[in-house]
Amino acid sequence: MAASGPVTGPTLLGFALRHAVAVAVAALMVACSPMGEDAVTSTATPRAVWLPDLDEDLPAALTDREPVAFCGLARGAPNPAAERCILAAAADGDAAEMALEVQTERGPVISIIRTSSTGRAEVIIGAPGGPGVALFWERLDCRTLRRGDSGTGVMPVDCEPPERLE
Repeated sequence: MAASGPVTGPTLLGFALRHAVAVAVAALMVACSPMGEDAVTSTATPRAVWLPDLDEDLPAALTDREPVAFCGLARGAPNPAAERCILAAAADGDAAEMALEVQTERGPVISIIRTSSTGRAEVIIGAPGGPGVALFWERLDCRTLRRGDSGTGVMPVDCEPPERLE
């Protein structure tokens, strides 16, 4: 049965959340190239907070996060050095982050992948809510990070349900 009107409210949010998670996982798996090296090495720069260049207000959880070693940015292309760096940080229990920006037909999808000294990983995802709608943001708290199944990309492991960021 066809929808009788525009998708709004909880239905739109549900669609947008599913879309964001699917795109973010695809960005983490597909947008990153094979690593090629067996050893994972760190090439992080000094502590910094990377912020996306967007014409909208960002949630405090994004702007007020603690600076950590910055592994790099993959903007529309793979960044194998950043992948190696974040995986090394996760394995060593070091605090670090890398960022991914992928353009989709609905707008940019932004993922910030962070590791902590406790070994846990955090993924902050900004995804388009629809045409003309600002990004909505979520945070995933995950046990750790690992390489993708085919030896490519960075995958979060054992994540809690997403938390919506305001």
